[in-house]
Amino acid sequence: MIELTRAMLTELRLIEAGARPRINIALTRGASLSADAYLDAERFVHIKASELEPLEVEYRAALAAWQRFGAFVPRPLAFAARDGWDIIITEGVRFEALTLTHFAARSAVPAALREFFACSVRQEAAWESGATHLALLDALQADPLTAEWARVVVSRLDKSALAALGQLPRVPQHGDLTRNNVGVTAAQGIVVFDWEDFGAAALPGLDLCTLLLSLAEFEEPTLRDWFSPGQSSAGRVGAFVTTACEALGLEPAVFRDLLPLYVLVFLKLKAGYSERLRQSLTRLLQELIPDAVVRVA
Repeated sequence: MIELTRAMLTELRLIEAGARPRINIALTRGASLSADAYLDAERFVHIKASELEPLEVEYRAALAAWQRFGAFVPRPLAFAARDGWDIIITEGVRFEALTLTHFAARSAVPAALREFFACSVRQEAAWESGATHLALLDALQADPLTAEWARVVVSRLDKSALAALGQLPRVPQHGDLTRNNVGVTAAQGIVVFDWEDFGAAALPGLDLCTLLLSLAEFEEPTLRDWFSPGQSSAGRVGAFVTTACEALGLEPAVFRDLLPLYVLVFLKLKAGYSERLRQSLTRLLQELIPDAVVRVA
């Protein structure tokens, strides 16, 4: 894999023929390898490689995201399938992980996040229209994983929430916008990683919800505080939620009403992920709708 990577970097004219850049390989538990190749003291590229899973669809999704979101996305540089390996090379970005400390007073990070959400809806007309979000409710009720919870969630949506849901545009979502996939640059901009689920869901507000869930560590009391006026300890995050909803064209009250639906959509998207995540999401649904009686498989 290392020799294939060096050949690709040479073909991209990122290194001279015969050069041997330093490559740091990360250990992972998944089906792919992750590495950084340092071109010089300042520049590096990120490499993802696998002998076990195809990566071309992921590369195409990342390329579509970069074309749509620009500087918010690390630029995909190349994909190749050679000698049994699928390899993606992406421009390297230095960052630190997003945390609640980035919502402190005078931080520029909330504004950068708001701009990211605004950017997500600007080009909505360029995407093909499809089934309305009301059809999403039918799909969730038909899926064995989500059916029981979907029936509960749908029964709790009032007429105003259903009307708002029917009018929302279809806007492709990142699909896994958790804090682990958001980096903060030295200039307090943000960069978003891992776009393999891009477009798997198109419900505006889903990405905002998954970001908040991860920041709150899937704890309902924390989410409740962020939506409660006058909570000084949660005020800055609560203010961010309001401005993010505005950027998305969502009423904050509608976003709150749709929280259980967003959690359910995320559960469906993450069906193949860890049992721990599934348990966290089902527990959160129970806390959001405490009087619901749902049999969990």
